[in-house]
Amino acid sequence: MTRIWTIVAVGLITVGVITMAGPTFGFSSLAADRGVQVTAVDDPNAFLGVVDNSGSTDADIGNSNDESSLYYLNDNAGEFSSASAISADVTGFNGEATSLNARVEADSGTDDYVVTVDCGSSNRKGDGTVTVDIVAADGIRVEMERTTAETISVNCRGGGNGKTGDGFDNLRVGDVDAYTSPGDDRQEFAFTPSSKLNSGNGEVRIDLNDAHPDAVDYEAPPTYYPDVTLTQGSGWVEYDDTTHEIVYHAGSQDKAGNEIRISVGDYAAYEPSGPHEVTFTRTKSGAQGNTFFSVVDTGNTPLENVDVSDVPRDSQYDDGESQTFAFTFGLEPSGSDQLAIDLTEPQNGGVDYSQIDWGGNARGITVVNGGGSAWYDSDTNEIRYQANGDSKGDRVEIRVRGYATDSSGGPYEVPVRWERTGAHESDSFVIE
Repeated sequence: MTRIWTIVAVGLITVGVITMAGPTFGFSSLAADRGVQVTAVDDPNAFLGVVDNSGSTDADIGNSNDESSLYYLNDNAGEFSSASAISADVTGFNGEATSLNARVEADSGTDDYVVTVDCGSSNRKGDGTVTVDIVAADGIRVEMERTTAETISVNCRGGGNGKTGDGFDNLRVGDVDAYTSPGDDRQEFAFTPSSKLNSGNGEVRIDLNDAHPDAVDYEAPPTYYPDVTLTQGSGWVEYDDTTHEIVYHAGSQDKAGNEIRISVGDYAAYEPSGPHEVTFTRTKSGAQGNTFFSVVDTGNTPLENVDVSDVPRDSQYDDGESQTFAFTFGLEPSGSDQLAIDLTEPQNGGVDYSQIDWGGNARGITVVNGGGSAWYDSDTNEIRYQANGDSKGDRVEIRVRGYATDSSGGPYEVPVRWERTGAHESDSFVIE
């Protein structure tokens, strides 16, 4: 009897296993029929594979017109037919509520989809982790919350992607490279009117004052006037140097939906900054829209090959020993530019420069190479160089005599600062 019950029990267990195994092979349809939710994991072999891209620069939002490729998604089960089947929502930045915007798009690379994040209406600027809710529903339903493994950099200062306003369908302004000299590059401005611009009185003014002149000088030497060129549109364009605006005068073919493009050159761009607001105004109706651009870091260096020579030990003021300070202009200077060579660190250490401008044959400051002049400012412990006739690529060399040194010391850092551009580079020297 015992043997009979054992056989029956084994048989029932076997039937149960088969019954449980059946739906497992068809889990997708079963999940859809019963409303089952599947929680995916960060594993490319899951139903919805998730790849965290927060360690890449592609995940950063560099300005209000930029966007982040935050996560890549892979439909490993073949259940999600298009990006429209997947939604994403940013729910937090460093654990705080945020108005950053997320969307899911088809990926042009090796993955199926990408979660793209942009500024939306956020003014946020800083580094932090981003939390995103992702829902995929097409055959089966997958819900997940993901927080990036690493922080991303967000620079949405200025109010997100701007507003086109009632008079425009679209506005675009290109970013500019930092430390750009006049003639080196061009910037594009574009707008699409939402209604016809009337020839003769259809004027659009593009306000540059948020960036000009501190971030981008549109009236930089040597021309003191930008090269403004119409590349698409039937009207004509000029620059108003009183209001610092680009002014577009409509032509007969500037109809609603036709994009107008303007190219601007001969500006000087300085250190990385932004976003900077640009306002477009239709003068007749007063309709306005705004967008933003940034001055982006591309590795350009306005001061190149900064070099400070070492000095001998135990020098006295009248020994006639000299020290050389040199740099090369990587950006076109103007005649009003001043540069400062900061001697504070060696002055507070083992080198005394306080008597270099006292006169005498063994003392003084000489510009060996360069068109400008140099002098010593004892209040700030700086050698000041006033540019005059210098050009991009020119090397300036300044020789100083009349200092005194200790028996040893250093290295002492000497920063060279170009005040108008905000650029600074440094070199160091020792008493040897």
